[in-house]
Amino acid sequence: MTEKEKTLLTGCLNREKTAWDAFVLQYSALVYHTIRKTFSLYHTEPRTDLVEDLYQDVFLTVLKDDFKKLRQFRGDRGCSLASWLRIVAVRLTIDFLRKQSAPTVEVTDSLPSAQLGLAPPFAFSFSQVVVVAARNIFFSTRSLPDQGPYRVVRR
Repeated sequence: MTEKEKTLLTGCLNREKTAWDAFVLQYSALVYHTIRKTFSLYHTEPRTDLVEDLYQDVFLTVLKDDFKKLRQFRGDRGCSLASWLRIVAVRLTIDFLRKQSAPTVEVTDSLPSAQLGLAPPFAFSFSQVVVVAARNIFFSTRSLPDQGPYRVVRR
């Protein structure tokens, strides 16, 4: 841990407003970038309102219970304050994403043969059944947004 980090950490733990303002100013870009990058890694569109909420949650987490989380930072084994704060932001973002429910896509065994103007399924060869099933899945999922994650349920 550098001397600058020690001074900043000590000032924050002593509730010095200037130290806290410097802490937020120094690590704001890092926290924003980390949240957006985590959304991207989990194939989720980083909506601005969600990113801002999570950004505030990261700093509130550090502040909560008389800086309990910040007091846990040790700075040993080459861990900088920036890398520790990055871990806090990633974990908070992943926890948020886990709580979001994935949309469910239902795939049924029924084939839309009447809608496609096709003969009953027993008149199809295996390859024709596969093509019709693929069309069924395609038409079922067309209305979904481009971004996932999705959970497919077969009934």
